[in-house]
Amino acid sequence: MTWLRLSIMLFFAAIIAFFAVNNSGATTINLWPMPLEINTPVFLLIMVSIFGGYLIGSIRGFTKKIKSWRLIKQQASTIKALQNELSGLKVQRLARH
Repeated sequence: MTWLRLSIMLFFAAIIAFFAVNNSGATTINLWPMPLEINTPVFLLIMVSIFGGYLIGSIRGFTKKIKSWRLIKQQASTIKALQNELSGLKVQRLARH
């Protein structure tokens, strides 16, 4: 399994290196309305954009997961309360007979 993981990582590293070499030309980013211009290689701009999208997606997914955990915890406590109530009702029913 580690060989498979290593080979996949090497494959993607080779793709990224190939992409970086082929897109090493510079581009200018104008940060209007601020009087600031940044000269950066194209591959760096694209990689930072991809990483930023991944980071935003991960944060969004994590917040949804937290909401799901809260809902599960709430439903578990509701289930426990209902089970306790059901046990009490069964005891009352048996006490009548």
